[in-house]
Amino acid sequence: MKGNFLLCLLTTALLVFLLGFSKYDPNCGRYKDEYYNLTDDSKSKINFKGFDTLVFISNVGDTATLFGHGKTQTNVAFPQQTTNADCPGITEYYEKIEIGFFGDSPELHNLNFKYYVKESSAKDYIELRMDNHYFFTKVLSYMNNPTNYLDTIIYKNNKIYGFNASADDNSSYCLYNLNYGVLRLKINGGKTWILN
Repeated sequence: MKGNFLLCLLTTALLVFLLGFSKYDPNCGRYKDEYYNLTDDSKSKINFKGFDTLVFISNVGDTATLFGHGKTQTNVAFPQQTTNADCPGITEYYEKIEIGFFGDSPELHNLNFKYYVKESSAKDYIELRMDNHYFFTKVLSYMNNPTNYLDTIIYKNNKIYGFNASADDNSSYCLYNLNYGVLRLKINGGKTWILN
């Protein structure tokens, strides 16, 4: 009898413990934590491993070499407001992958790529920045549409299409292709750099 009571008490304690760690709280109506990850399809389109080397040649023959400094993968937390004081705080996590390239050319010395799930839409995005220039943020599905690729360069004897994107201040632009990355850059109205 004492053994049955003890077994019942332990079972009840275990059940309370497990329910306390359950992700779903029926009184609050949704999950406590939600994770929005990049899709496998989007991850397959990240054309850099993290320690890649990018070489650009300018229209006057200068060379700029940028070295990848690794790939960082994080989940960015966005705490959500709750209107029910009895409900615990709800946090949404959005996956982000960043790849930075750095070099020693004074005119072209960094590029930063971000692949992430945007919190307001739960869609997969890519963003490109260089120094203080913000070139673009695009939904990755936009890049899958070949009708958006309107300009070309010759790269390794092949005609490669890309889309043009201007910096936020329109002083610079880049030609970007999802498979190759940055194909061409023109910075502050100066030299034009082409991927070699």
